[in-house]
Amino acid sequence: MWRVKILIFIIAVAAAGACIGTAWWYYTRVIGKDEVLHSEIKKMQGNKLAPPDPGIRRFDMAIETIKGGDLDGGREALYDLVKHFPASKRTTEAKRIIGEMNMDNLFSAEKNPARKEYIVQPGNSLGLIATKNQTTIEVLLRANGMMASGLQPGDHVNVFPLDFEMAYSISGKSVTLLRNGRFFKEYLAVNSKLPGGIKPDLIIEINDKAAWNHGRRVQSMNPNYQGADKWLICNKSGLNIRALPQAKTDAVTVINPHAAPHTATATKTNTKSTGKSGKPVKAAKATAADDGAADDVVEEIAAPETGIFLFREDMEELFTIIRTKTKLKIVR
Repeated sequence: MWRVKILIFIIAVAAAGACIGTAWWYYTRVIGKDEVLHSEIKKMQGNKLAPPDPGIRRFDMAIETIKGGDLDGGREALYDLVKHFPASKRTTEAKRIIGEMNMDNLFSAEKNPARKEYIVQPGNSLGLIATKNQTTIEVLLRANGMMASGLQPGDHVNVFPLDFEMAYSISGKSVTLLRNGRFFKEYLAVNSKLPGGIKPDLIIEINDKAAWNHGRRVQSMNPNYQGADKWLICNKSGLNIRALPQAKTDAVTVINPHAAPHTATATKTNTKSTGKSGKPVKAAKATAADDGAADDVVEEIAAPETGIFLFREDMEELFTIIRTKTKLKIVR
């Protein structure tokens, strides 16, 4: 009898061993492989590589074209990059280069077909010449290398119209300059605070231009004009495009990605400029008729805290080429 029991025990142990062996084989050959496969899939998903950026190659090719001497071809290649690959890592730099090239062409005698000579008439002033030729006093001074307004009848001055439009992007916090509906240059806003009632698709216009020095409005020929705070004043109350105030408080270092490398660093401050007493500087009320040609005025009002604030070097350039009545569209 005991032999039968031993035989049954041996058979049971063998059956159990076979089951264990079968389970182990199934785990290592089937379940184990599935787990390894799932683990590798998760790892691959976690380390998923971003798709290649075709804009990088296009940017490099455009730069090579420019270096080869074909400036117009290189600029058009950059335009194509911006249009077709707006999310490319090279788009911001492409816009900066396009803007710099466009500005150079604007003041070039060879690249600006709208440039012509104007003969100064008796009684002409810089403001009157600017108005007649749809330009600005600042452009007249720069285009003709003039340091003073000593014009004489019969003098020849270079003039060209400034037919720009502007768009301010609320989400992008940037002022885009357009010419004939095409991108011309972009200026990034360091800070902005829009007054109430400003919504996307609203179209306003530049109502006046003003330069402030210690709270007093100065003309373009004033010795203090160059370092004065430049404002583009809109016909919407409280909305001005201006440079960061030159306050000494709350200063931090910021970088302008649209500036050339040697001018990229600027200073960001709070939106209140201060005088010697530490109080907010008061700004004179704008009453000019000509672009930048207003006389000093006496009436003063507190400087508004709302507006679109640009880097100072960007504001100087924008102020130079923007006329009164220029349209400004608010976009999302």
